[in-house]
Amino acid sequence: MPRIRPWNTRRPGSASRLNISGDVDKERIARGDWLLAQRRPKRRNAFWWRWRRIGPIRHWQPLHLHHAASHITGRISLLNDGLAELILDRPLWLAQNDRLVLRDIGARQTLGAARVLKLNAPKRGKRQPDYLAWLQALAQAQDDAQGAGA
Repeated sequence: MPRIRPWNTRRPGSASRLNISGDVDKERIARGDWLLAQRRPKRRNAFWWRWRRIGPIRHWQPLHLHHAASHITGRISLLNDGLAELILDRPLWLAQNDRLVLRDIGARQTLGAARVLKLNAPKRGKRQPDYLAWLQALAQAQDDAQGAGA
């Protein structure tokens, strides 16, 4: 029988199990869902991210995205210098600076790793030099405090 240890906080990348009892509709929860004491954030269909390429990636390529315990599919819209927009097939809960793993659509090859830079991608002006320079500055930030100034 596993040892049960209480904890108050968890670090990124650490696994946790939670037993929920009471009046819970099992159809409304799934592996990878978030448990929050506050109002949940809006799910995202598209976001900007910085990535590190491991395998070959082309513009508008379908791929698998792994985020925490969640798995979803989407397409990549390449910009420049490791910046891209990911358009998801269904919404996903994300936060700035979340880390992701990208795999090919057959889930046979890891294509890269990514970090969420900006959750609300603009509809227009995505490829304007000023906006791309701002995203590059945001990508260079190492943490939330540095990113707030970008």
